[in-house]
Amino acid sequence: MTTQWDPFTSHDWDIQQPNAVCITRIKRDIAHIVKDPPPGIFISPDPDNLTKIHALVIGPSNTPYEGGFFYFVTRFPPDYPLQAPRFRLMTTGNNTVSFNPSLRADGKVCVSILGTWPGPSWNPAQCLSSVLISIQSMMSAKPYHDEPGFEKERVAGHSRAYSEIIKHETLRVAVCEMLESQNSCPKQLYEVICKHFFEFYDYYVEFLFDEQLFYIQHIPFRWIITNYLQFNINYSGEIQAHSLMWYYTADYQLIKGWKTYSFRFLNLCDSDLYETFNVKCYRIFSKSTKRRHKSDDWYFYTGKNLLEFLGQYLYIQNVVYADYLPITKLFVNPVSKKMDIYFYFKSIDTKITITFEQGTPSRSRTHRFRFQ
Repeated sequence: MTTQWDPFTSHDWDIQQPNAVCITRIKRDIAHIVKDPPPGIFISPDPDNLTKIHALVIGPSNTPYEGGFFYFVTRFPPDYPLQAPRFRLMTTGNNTVSFNPSLRADGKVCVSILGTWPGPSWNPAQCLSSVLISIQSMMSAKPYHDEPGFEKERVAGHSRAYSEIIKHETLRVAVCEMLESQNSCPKQLYEVICKHFFEFYDYYVEFLFDEQLFYIQHIPFRWIITNYLQFNINYSGEIQAHSLMWYYTADYQLIKGWKTYSFRFLNLCDSDLYETFNVKCYRIFSKSTKRRHKSDDWYFYTGKNLLEFLGQYLYIQNVVYADYLPITKLFVNPVSKKMDIYFYFKSIDTKITITFEQGTPSRSRTHRFRFQ
């Protein structure tokens, strides 16, 4: 395997001029992608250096990388295609995020045909398109098993947790950070990102909910209500999320004849997610007219199958004894980064509210957690 992989430090290539075969072959590779682009792959030749190509790979559907925009820079050797090009991943959260063993935080792309991973080596029949397709194929549905020695799950649940972390980092780094700066990649590729962002918007919104709800599915709502709240005893607890401890509180009130059990959670999602996925321009949200949510910043979820979606995590029908399924409502405030979920059990005059909001995990003297 080659020890030189970075296109930005290819000093061994700087002392040579690309030969005529190299230039002709690069032009052919570019023309091939422009004429018949592989799905989710886009390129932008560097205006100052024909041997330098900027590429954008969109994460494949049904993987933790779905909807992510991964920006690469590649450089071709002066005797291309006799030697392989060199690639660097630029979408790394400032060299902090490894998306899998082949896409490292330092930008190194580990692929055997590039000479950076054991396996079949480069041959001149390969081209820019084939390398980009190989890179996209490394964004697999279960990246946990791509780690050497982890072909089998060592601890039950670790594979899914690993995928959730990759999904979170994909949305944070490969979507939010790429969109926030128009200088994150060449203008031509940035325009591609803006266009495809709206195509993935349904997925992004679902992720916003999923990111929150995944970690509360094992909270014993019924046990807390039965043993504490119905006796007017407030409750506070904690749950592990990634490497962070996530705190929550619960209390009970009688409000206009409704027995109201309220659960409040610190907001797990990065605030950037709320700001980027602006509900104002999205069709499944409308301005709220409800009393608590009447300000300009609150939006009401009008999408279908909300209870079915939430039921994957909350099992709300098992929390209280009721003859009928609850009326379910969801509100989002992208400015204050809050989300409210209401369940109305009319047959027993009971309401359960779940609120996600910004806060700090500091205890007060009454052992309640402080929320902002």
